[in-house]
Amino acid sequence: MAAKKTIAIVEATELLNAAVENKLAQANCRVLLVSEDEARFAGLLKAVAGNMPGAEIEALNCIKEGCWEADIIVLGINDRLIEETVSKIKEVATQKIVVCLTKHEGVMTYQPQVANELQRSLPHSKAVYVFTTPASPDLQVAGNEEEAVDAVISLADKGDIRLLKAGPLSALS
Repeated sequence: MAAKKTIAIVEATELLNAAVENKLAQANCRVLLVSEDEARFAGLLKAVAGNMPGAEIEALNCIKEGCWEADIIVLGINDRLIEETVSKIKEVATQKIVVCLTKHEGVMTYQPQVANELQRSLPHSKAVYVFTTPASPDLQVAGNEEEAVDAVISLADKGDIRLLKAGPLSALS
């Protein structure tokens, strides 16, 4: 049996409520909801406790600490906050998978400038980008390290989330 993964989800209330509540806990993960706003996840924690009493989920208010504990870091942030957030996790994200889910004008789309910033700022991490395209509402995943992309797809599959492989980030830019 594989070891339980710890997933840190940074600032992702809007993007991942349903995934955390219904999927990641089912995938047998320990979930850390990370935000500097202590009240941000109060409602979600209460809902998860009511719906899935055995789920391992907790909230932390220190981005660096939460990401240090994680095997996989999910950045569910606004595209304008990527640089600030990455600077907080850079020291603890080495050799970890960092999944970027960014919204631009309310839509989770592929943004080459954000992907390039992530790659440049975290050269010793395994950056993976999850997005949709105008042509397809399906979630797609891209990354330059196939092993990291496969790990994210496998984890999503366990939680009944379907991700389509889109290839390396370098091919999308």
